Amino acid sequence: MQVQRGATRRDLPAFFLFYGIFVWLFAILLACSDIGRLAVGSPLQTISGTVESVFHKSGRSGNYFNLIVQTPVGPHHLTEEDLLMRSVPEARSFAPGDMVSAEVRHQSLHDEGRCWALTRNGKVILTLDQTKSYFQRTVEDHRRFSHKFDLWALLCSISLITTALVLRRHFGGWVDKGRGASQAHLQEPGLSNRPRRIRAVRVVP
Repeated sequence: MQVQRGATRRDLPAFFLFYGIFVWLFAILLACSDIGRLAVGSPLQTISGTVESVFHKSGRSGNYFNLIVQTPVGPHHLTEEDLLMRSVPEARSFAPGDMVSAEVRHQSLHDEGRCWALTRNGKVILTLDQTKSYFQRTVEDHRRFSHKFDLWALLCSISLITTALVLRRHFGGWVDKGRGASQAHLQEPGLSNRPRRIRAVRVVP
């Protein structure tokens, strides 16, 4: 009969080792996840047409400025990060009927295209250099945060793994194996936990 048991102090080495490795792997994943908008993506495409609607939408990484542009080949959904568009005062005055020309890079998993350059009614309001500069600052901010977090996570991981090794040496193993064996032994058929009666024997001289 298998006996379920709860965690004991002898299980602490495995507990600290698991979380030490988990934090270490998480730090590696964060260090490898870089913002690659400057290096990846489809080539820039020029789109010209008339604005049908203007709206803002929330996404997984923030708020986005959106334009629906009607072109000779059909409607196009153009979008860009709201933080970038807020730095361009002219972007707030978009209205249906405006003539728009944009340099767009389409996302691989979405229909909308990211605006890298934008012209409204013949006036340039967002240049390619402005967009590249914004994304470069975003990448640098992400790297600074990533480096600080990686250092903290590395120190935390080393502390957890060191504690796990010290506890393993103290308890003699990663987990408590003796308690389960002793409980299973007590539950074997034919064994009883009740104390045995001692029968008195009378000795005749």
